[in-house]
Amino acid sequence: MLSAFESQPRPNDTLLLVGQLWTEIGDYARAIATLQRALASDPSLLKAHFYEGLAYIRWEHWPEAAKEFQAELILDPGDPHAQYHLGFVYLEQSKTDDAAALFLKVIAEHPDHANAQYELGKILLDRGQTADAAGHLEAAARLSPQTDYMHYQLQAAYRKMGRDADADRELEIYKGLKTKSRERVADQLKQNP
Repeated sequence: MLSAFESQPRPNDTLLLVGQLWTEIGDYARAIATLQRALASDPSLLKAHFYEGLAYIRWEHWPEAAKEFQAELILDPGDPHAQYHLGFVYLEQSKTDDAAALFLKVIAEHPDHANAQYELGKILLDRGQTADAAGHLEAAARLSPQTDYMHYQLQAAYRKMGRDADADRELEIYKGLKTKSRERVADQLKQNP
């Protein structure tokens, strides 16, 4: 159905949605082709490079993803989502310093960006800057309290700082969230065998 829908001339904003659907379906080549068609029609179309970058991330094509996020940032230099995802791609490419710089930039302008706080916290924890890492991981867990892995990393930071009671508390939160997540998946499997 999506192929038939896409075969008709569509406005660029519709092509952005179609490209996102192809990405969700897992047909990354089609997603990218659709988004490139929109960009051919309007090279300054905001979010087209961004969604193409997301498709490349899901496809694990890191250099191509970086190129698309960089292109989006040329069109919209202050886009925190493009900055964050470019930072994520840099992490996947082992460009940790570049990633950290982008996460810092996102946090400076958007301190409520939980994922940027989290990723920067992980980088700092790996570098042995435990107190700074804990601050960012605390912010991430506060901003996204239902995200289990944020609590797991925070407990690791606390444990390295010798704050065992805080680490134990965060570990229990992590375990509780993981249990709820597994129960939801089990319930979904029962409902849709």
